[in-house]
Amino acid sequence: MSVTIAQDCDIKISKFKILLSDVIQWEVSVIDKKRNLVDRRKDPNYEQVTGHVQRDLARRFKVFCTDQRITIAEALDKAIALFLQQCDKLAKNPDQLKNQPETFAELVKNNYFDLMNSDKINPDRLKKLASGQKPNTAELVILANVLDIPEKLVVDLRDRSFPRKSKPKQTNGTS
Repeated sequence: MSVTIAQDCDIKISKFKILLSDVIQWEVSVIDKKRNLVDRRKDPNYEQVTGHVQRDLARRFKVFCTDQRITIAEALDKAIALFLQQCDKLAKNPDQLKNQPETFAELVKNNYFDLMNSDKINPDRLKKLASGQKPNTAELVILANVLDIPEKLVVDLRDRSFPRKSKPKQTNGTS
């Protein structure tokens, strides 16, 4: 009986050592990334970029970076490079703009099967978008990713398809 308890203790100790080793490696990785960030601040080849994004998007981005164990700076490097790559691709092939749909619903209709096959948007919702309903922000991002077009083009098409209603100017009762 005491042999099994001793074996059980050995197993638990070895599992603890492995877990401790993983934690130490992760902490070293985090420290290295923080040192890299400090080095970037002093490096003349780097420049700070700032901006405000929607709170939900910011939180999702931070969680993603944490889950992937990458710094926000590393993720931004990759995201900005990808965005610029898409813009360059579009600039080099302006023929893509010639056949651009007039409305957001037309974009969805023209790419309906690709969007359906992606399984990123509920089929019922996709039908509503094709019939002229206004997309939400998440759907804009999904469409841009699935269709491999810059988000700015999708957002511009949405804005043209669904112009904001201007509020009447307020007066103080005089003509």
